[in-house]
Amino acid sequence: MKRLLKIIILLAILAGAYFGLRPHILWLDYFDGTITEKVEKSVPTVMDKKHAQDISEYSFIVATDDGRELKVLVKQLQYFRSRPQMRVKKGPFTSDIQLIE
Repeated sequence: MKRLLKIIILLAILAGAYFGLRPHILWLDYFDGTITEKVEKSVPTVMDKKHAQDISEYSFIVATDDGRELKVLVKQLQYFRSRPQMRVKKGPFTSDIQLIE
């Protein structure tokens, strides 16, 4: 009986941690939303004294259906295939964003 109670308490703690952390840890989060803005951030890096290279980071600002606004990092190909007002979807336990036409 005590073992069953310990298992139930452990499951309750895990479920609480999941739902409490879900909005803060992106791979746990899931959402449906609309792209409100596309953001490209270039960071210059120096390879040596003669050469410099820019490394770009691509992200979306997404307005979710539940009223949140998220900044989501995306791959370069997804960034260029998308446009503002396009619908996006992300499932839990993945970092992949699906573009919905």
